[in-house]
Amino acid sequence: MKTPGRDQRKKERRSSSLYLRFMNNQTGEPVGDLADISRIGFRLESLKPIPINAEFTFRVDLSPEISSKPFMVITAQSRWSRPDPLDGRLFDVGFEIIKIGPGDTQTFELILDRYSSAKSSRLF
Repeated sequence: MKTPGRDQRKKERRSSSLYLRFMNNQTGEPVGDLADISRIGFRLESLKPIPINAEFTFRVDLSPEISSKPFMVITAQSRWSRPDPLDGRLFDVGFEIIKIGPGDTQTFELILDRYSSAKSSRLF
């Protein structure tokens, strides 16, 4: 049985040195900022709590040094959400990737390889 909020990932998640804001692709509203990333998911820091098992299609704006495309699209499902232990105004939300837009897999891999470190700087 899974315990809500307990870290149960099988892949190592890495902290990201790249600032990326994840926007709701349908509404254009910001959902959160990238905190760490793995090949199968990511953690966002959000100003609002996110319900567990909610599916989002994110638009992530990209800079020219990352891609010639202006943005990428990622569909992901929230797997856990909890208040940030260091900043009570924020919520940490873990997402599992469901689908990445056509041609965006290579961009996602570049972000993972170039802008993430092997060890997360946050304790879970």
